[in-house]
Amino acid sequence: MSESELHLYLKLLGLKWLDEHGCYLVASEIPTSKNWKLNLDVFKNDKNIIPNRRYIIDCLGICKKPILERNYRYSHPSFNKIGDDVILRGIEIKISRSDFKQGFIYLGLNYHYVLTPELLVKKSEIPNHVGLLYYNKKNKCIDVHKRPKKLDISENEIDGYITKIYARYHSQIMRMTRKQIKLLGDKINESG
Repeated sequence: MSESELHLYLKLLGLKWLDEHGCYLVASEIPTSKNWKLNLDVFKNDKNIIPNRRYIIDCLGICKKPILERNYRYSHPSFNKIGDDVILRGIEIKISRSDFKQGFIYLGLNYHYVLTPELLVKKSEIPNHVGLLYYNKKNKCIDVHKRPKKLDISENEIDGYITKIYARYHSQIMRMTRKQIKLLGDKINESG
């Protein structure tokens, strides 16, 4: 089954959104970690969300957040950077109600988002820790309608995703079609 133009466009917008939100490494169509398993018991009462059996994340971004330590030696509070916290953000794109009902990956990353056309999905249909992003067709941008809650994951999972993204970069660039390049170029030109 081939990818629709809307799904492709939203995927490119999702990658751009991750980049704008501090992700230094972004890629699409990344397989999830082999150690990752669906925890069906967590959402067994939620009939609208069926886990995706393909285990592929539409958009994945890796960010670094500074870990700060408060310095109490001075009268004015100051902070010292003591390291970086690596954060994984994933976006699942759903372009129709039936696509949404087929399920999406909602475990295995620090932050999860579902990106849909405006008003396709309500906040109440999304699990508590998953964020909801709407594609605003009029302004051709992404609006945040529900913020996600952070989930903790292991360093091994983070390392696995970093390796997969680096491996994917070369193949993505080699397989990028003229249509994808044009869509990406048009979006960059509009914002610039």
